[in-house]
Amino acid sequence: MDKPRLAAEGRIHRYAAAFGILMALVTGHTATAQTTVILPTRPEPKPSTVPVPDGMIVPPFERLPDGRIGVEIFGQRIALPGTDDYLDRIEFYPLRQRPFGKPPTFTLRQALAEPDKATLAFEQEPEWISVRFIGWPENAPIVLGRFDRRLLPSVDPGDPLAITIRRVPPNKPPTRGTLSQYWPPEAASTDEDGYFVRPGVTPPHRKEPTEVGYRHPAAQRLWPTGVDLVVICRWVGSPVRECGQSQRTQDGRISIYWAWDEDTFRTARSWFKNYFPKPRWKELDLRLHEVANHLLLNKPSGELE
Repeated sequence: MDKPRLAAEGRIHRYAAAFGILMALVTGHTATAQTTVILPTRPEPKPSTVPVPDGMIVPPFERLPDGRIGVEIFGQRIALPGTDDYLDRIEFYPLRQRPFGKPPTFTLRQALAEPDKATLAFEQEPEWISVRFIGWPENAPIVLGRFDRRLLPSVDPGDPLAITIRRVPPNKPPTRGTLSQYWPPEAASTDEDGYFVRPGVTPPHRKEPTEVGYRHPAAQRLWPTGVDLVVICRWVGSPVRECGQSQRTQDGRISIYWAWDEDTFRTARSWFKNYFPKPRWKELDLRLHEVANHLLLNKPSGELE
């Protein structure tokens, strides 16, 4: 079973597996991690390619010449897929504005249905808004209109593809291509894949750090940049580590992030296969750069790196 099919379950399954209570959550009965559950098969729904009707697209949104839906947030124009199978798979997360009440996020469908509320969030949010892709359309071989789904990480509400736009740059933008100065020193030489490994801080009552950073020299990335590639892998409650990467502008105003699993893993209910081994991380880095260029219409002030 592929992870995108389980977007609605997302993190629940990871944490449940880690604590051995998956079946308690699903059925109300306790079970161990060795419990075998046979699920009935069901036909997969076909992906929809029905365009969102033009009548639904009103300011602050616009129909773009290529059929996508455009919206401007803090001066940055973003192009969103223009078919109805993305309406509930894209959400906006303003930090402080709550025009739709709870939860703090609202979907593209909600924004198109009540554009005045969406405009309120876009215009009055004082800090930042994150545009989050929380699922790929089921059985769609191509996502975002141009990318082979097999070459991109899966996304779900717990692990979205997220573009975060700040109204103004932070006072002290984080330095790109580096890890926390509070972490222990990195290894003097690279590992077998060409990464300098740097363990994070080991918390109390643990024998090893919960995070490990991997730095790859800029000259060896697959696209021209002067910034090193940094990937951080961490334990988040599942049987394997989750690894993630971000690219951001030099002023820190715009960033894009996604994550993947260090390996495949099973739970009593599911088999998660959002797996990209370390030799493929440079490929993911290039894909993230291409995705950012595809979604961000006007080039940000300072390249995303």
